Amino acid sequence: PKFAMGYSVSDGYRPQLPTPPSASPYNGKWLAPDGRAYTPAQLQSGYTGSRVGTYTWARDESKAYAILDATGMLTFFRSNNSYESWQNYTNVKVDANNSISGMVFGGFETGNPDTLPWNDYLNDVTAVNFVGKIVPESTRNWFRGMGNVVSIQLKGNLTTYDVTDMSRMFSGCSSLGNLDLREVDSYNAQDMTGMFSNCNRLRTVQLGTKFTFKGANILEVNRQALLPTPSGVAFTDKWQQTHRINSAGAEVAVTNGTLYSPTELRDAYDASLQGTYSWQEG
Repeated sequence: PKFAMGYSVSDGYRPQLPTPPSASPYNGKWLAPDGRAYTPAQLQSGYTGSRVGTYTWARDESKAYAILDATGMLTFFRSNNSYESWQNYTNVKVDANNSISGMVFGGFETGNPDTLPWNDYLNDVTAVNFVGKIVPESTRNWFRGMGNVVSIQLKGNLTTYDVTDMSRMFSGCSSLGNLDLREVDSYNAQDMTGMFSNCNRLRTVQLGTKFTFKGANILEVNRQALLPTPSGVAFTDKWQQTHRINSAGAEVAVTNGTLYSPTELRDAYDASLQGTYSWQEG
């Protein structure tokens, strides 16, 4: 998208341009002919005839990386610096306030999801954290086989609205007990096979308006996502809604929430049922 600006814009009424997307590959600003990037408000207040030219959405030139530190935390971040995969770095700045030392991985936003750069270190990962916007083409196998992971904090920083393949995304995360999927958008997914397979300790999930177990109306049942079946002497074989989101957007507790088998929840779930679901205690 582009916009041509002339001298007349500096005279009288100054319209404000819309805000470009802030998700990669864009950075929420307009790129001026002089190579500088401006927010819509900056352009509105600072535009003069000397800045005549064509303005386009400014691109985010940063790259996506992940770094595995000595504690087992795998942190996803963006940086304008260049790092080599499988190399150890000290004091890597992952956001405005934090630096981490460890092994860095790159090339996964557009790389082959069958050969993810951290595949040789799956057993070393104990937690996953996203502090920068990551926009992958596919999330197939992303956390597959991370059997020691106890926490995956997406924090709305994993952008999945263009992802068509989410198959086996969390497969084998056998130590994971809770997963917040409220910001995961699966509406364009065409394959969600085994997304939660072998997640036998996954006892609580938070689901939002952007998530669906059937992706882009996936008709083949074996390609739809399915939560694990609750098991153990302390539980029934059902999932129960424990919290819902009210009209004000607040989470409120649900008394005697509806019970679902994994298949029933898969088939019934839509945006109106957003909330928290946990294994029903027997």
